[in-house]
Amino acid sequence: MEKESVREIKNFLKPLSKIDIVKSFWIYGSSVEKIKKNEKFSLKHDIDVIIIYDDTREDFKEEELKQILLNEDFIEKESEKKNMKFHFQPLRSLSSFWRLLKKGEPWMISSIKNSMVLYDPSNLIVLIKNLLNENKIYSREEKSERLLERAKEKLKNVREKLLIEVPAELLGIVTKSLQIVLMQKDIFVSSTRDCMILIKELENYGLETKYIDFYNELVDLNRKIERGTLSEFNGKDFQKWFSKVELFVLRMETLMVKFEKSKISETLNKTYNETMKICEEILKKKFKNIPKDDYKKIELFKKEFVDKGLIDKTHYYTLNELYEYKNRKKTKKKIEEKYLKGTYLKTLELAIKDIMNKK
Repeated sequence: MEKESVREIKNFLKPLSKIDIVKSFWIYGSSVEKIKKNEKFSLKHDIDVIIIYDDTREDFKEEELKQILLNEDFIEKESEKKNMKFHFQPLRSLSSFWRLLKKGEPWMISSIKNSMVLYDPSNLIVLIKNLLNENKIYSREEKSERLLERAKEKLKNVREKLLIEVPAELLGIVTKSLQIVLMQKDIFVSSTRDCMILIKELENYGLETKYIDFYNELVDLNRKIERGTLSEFNGKDFQKWFSKVELFVLRMETLMVKFEKSKISETLNKTYNETMKICEEILKKKFKNIPKDDYKKIELFKKEFVDKGLIDKTHYYTLNELYEYKNRKKTKKKIEEKYLKGTYLKTLELAIKDIMNKK
């Protein structure tokens, strides 16, 4: 008698069997074991499904592939209501399935051997499963040999990636962070060669020699790999260089913050000096004698223009905050910096110029 869980799974997957190009489908892995043990399914356990479609048919239509995918989505959503979680493997064409089988692809062989075939009108998968279980397709020695060959190939690929791609990637990260910092000082570079020369400019801004030396060493490492004079770069090497790259990037970040603060400071000081110059000219037109002290000039400006409603008080607050910023080192006063923003600074400049023109 068929188990209830199997009936439920078949009912959910039944729409797939109505699509012409579907050749076969089966479930495998832990879900088959659960069925054998008569255990209940839950959303924590996937029901893995493989679908093979026939791409060799003369009437093959791409639209039917979309149909399969739509059905997969529908089945996944509907099955969750019944506390079942289907997981569909990427669709496999009959052609690719044969290629994997011929190569002795371990996961494909394992999925068939430990499967429950639910739809297979041509009995193709059932036949292959029987032959596999009887060791009539691949012997254990053949499979082991294939696995070892693939393992060696993967090791070779990993080694090549470690040796060539990883050092180049690390150099790319470091170079990019350096270029961004140099741009803050209007130094534009595009090559590592230029970076090696122009990184020395950052010594003037406090960059330690060890970071310059490290950059040169990393460039030299990549050159050795390119020339073939370095044939080994292992996990331990990666960790050593990666740690240094992290420190380099962090140092570039601190320089970046320093440069940004410096630019803001330059802008605010320039704005303050230009604004006070205009204020002084306005006050000179109104008074014979004006105070030498900037703070007193600002207060006189407030009395004559802000208090009389000729200029908005926001502009006074902005000017006063600029004064506090300019003298922050002397006063050591904490500045709120509420008005030291582009909009307030621009409107202050326009308002004062407007008074100047009227006078």
